[in-house]
Amino acid sequence: LFDKILRTAETERFIPLLQSLNAALLARTDEIYQKLIGTGWEDAARRVVAFVSVGSKLLDSSVQIPDYASDLVHSELASIESASGVQPSAIFPNLENGEDYTQYIPRGHYTRSEALKAYFKSMMWYGRMTYRLETKDPEIGRIETRSALLLVYGLLTSQVNGQPVVD
Repeated sequence: LFDKILRTAETERFIPLLQSLNAALLARTDEIYQKLIGTGWEDAARRVVAFVSVGSKLLDSSVQIPDYASDLVHSELASIESASGVQPSAIFPNLENGEDYTQYIPRGHYTRSEALKAYFKSMMWYGRMTYRLETKDPEIGRIETRSALLLVYGLLTSQVNGQPVVD
């Protein structure tokens, strides 16, 4: 019973909500990137756009992504689709152990439809990737912290249907 309720909630409510959030956040992070071109924060902003673009494309392959982030996005999507085990990440290249791309293979009730498979992959992406404050190399920690701050700023300043994403 729980599995059926969860599938219904995901299909009817969560997937449309995630699509709206992805669209709003992708637009907002692109705006932020445009303002940071030529600054020390440009690369962090580009990586945030790429991060959101991957989650967006995994949910809806028709989503248009900015050209300036396409190399990172397509590299991550190829790794996710190939599910070839632990590999370096294009967006998070300094993960000491890489990313385990086999984790994006849908399982359980997420294999029942293409929409649920896409939702699984998108949510797995958002749930697995992390911005670290402390790393072996302090410069890497600073880079990831900048990206995390820009992502949070994007979330705090995004709107869906005229309403703030985060209150």
